[in-house]
Amino acid sequence: MQLTEEKLEVVLKKLDMDSNGGITCPVCGTKLWAVNKTIMELREFNHGDLAIGANTSLMPLITLTCSKCSNTMFFNAIMLGVVDKESE
Repeated sequence: MQLTEEKLEVVLKKLDMDSNGGITCPVCGTKLWAVNKTIMELREFNHGDLAIGANTSLMPLITLTCSKCSNTMFFNAIMLGVVDKESE
């Protein structure tokens, strides 16, 4: 799933507001981030088996990658307000 421009703005505003002027990279100390417009998902661990279906727990994630050192951070897309919990 791709972030629309509208939802990308929501993400950028929310992350800036929550971090008082931008997120500092814990590795290199810069604030140069690239937001991946593809919403990723983290699946429930199932001992190497791929679990698919209604009983599977998924977490939609927004990824930020530091443009200087490539450190990558993940943010819950539901908590950021760009994915509905019902569509999880």
